[in-house]
Amino acid sequence: MLTALFVSLMFLVGSVILGSGESAKIQRIKHLIETEYFDEYDEELLEEGAYYGIPLMLGDPYSSYLSSDDVEALEESITGEYVGIGVEITIDPDDGMITVISPISGSPADQAGIRTGDKFLSINGEEVTGSTLDEVVSMLKNGKKKEKIKLELLRDGETISLTVIRDEIVVHSATGSMLDNGIGYIKLSSFDDTTVNEFSDVLSQLEQDGATSLILDLRGNPGGTVEAAQFVADLFLEEGTFYYTLDKYGEKEYFETDEGMNELPLVVLINKGSASASEMLAGALQDRERATLVGVTTFGKGIMQQHFMVDSSSMLKLTTHEFYTPNGNRIHETGISPDVEVSMDSDITLGDTEQDIQLQEAISLLTE
Repeated sequence: MLTALFVSLMFLVGSVILGSGESAKIQRIKHLIETEYFDEYDEELLEEGAYYGIPLMLGDPYSSYLSSDDVEALEESITGEYVGIGVEITIDPDDGMITVISPISGSPADQAGIRTGDKFLSINGEEVTGSTLDEVVSMLKNGKKKEKIKLELLRDGETISLTVIRDEIVVHSATGSMLDNGIGYIKLSSFDDTTVNEFSDVLSQLEQDGATSLILDLRGNPGGTVEAAQFVADLFLEEGTFYYTLDKYGEKEYFETDEGMNELPLVVLINKGSASASEMLAGALQDRERATLVGVTTFGKGIMQQHFMVDSSSMLKLTTHEFYTPNGNRIHETGISPDVEVSMDSDITLGDTEQDIQLQEAISLLTE
């Protein structure tokens, strides 16, 4: 019953934004709810639901209202620690379904077998087809630690059932190891508040270990903060354009890199789980001819969101810009294409030098 009220107020508050001419109608609806609705309802919850509904009407899965609880969860995820299943999701514009961009490496989602491209059908028996991104995120994150979550997913046209355990997610943004032939391997899983220190430490250790070339693995990296991506770009690129943005008025803003300190030969691994800031970095390294890209075309999320304070504790997240590579290549809904295309089965463990043929190709390029 509250659903009907929620929908009413979504349009109700939307009318306020469009103009004040509807104020009489708004007051009439509010009065009818107060005087005629037969059941009890939470007026504060109803109002909060209306706030969620306004950006929902934009039809943009990346724009949303964030309550104080949502803001707290966002801040936790940026620090690299939060409770959930460890998966980045979006809404597929083609079918409207909640779709996996990438599971976080080593997370409960990863261990349960969730893959890039999986589509959510139900969570604990509740159908989520037609649900918003925020609603599904809340269903996955809000609950007890160590609690089992039953999922129904659509994969390659077939329905599969998985059980995943909600747990504390600690994301190690950057990890590394030395491979044969003096090749340093860096796995960059996300761009967050831990990236600067972790990436610096990993790169420094590889250089001390005698690395003469590098492989940067951005596969399954769903993005994150632009500032962290900028830091990595500054290490490898000389002065010049990193990316540029385009706003609703057609205005361009260019963002530059500083003098790069690392000149080692570089190969970057990408796949369809590489999104947003990962694509920004990969596109710049490719356009500036600093690295060879190996793998398959990336996800194609080339839009940026900004967070605006609504009051002291809540925010509005809005898509405000589209970003492009230095050469003007569009990323959104297009992705970054590799220089060397190598397709690989999704069940192969990334980083396994015996099975990972994309990694094998990167090694071959650096040793030929």
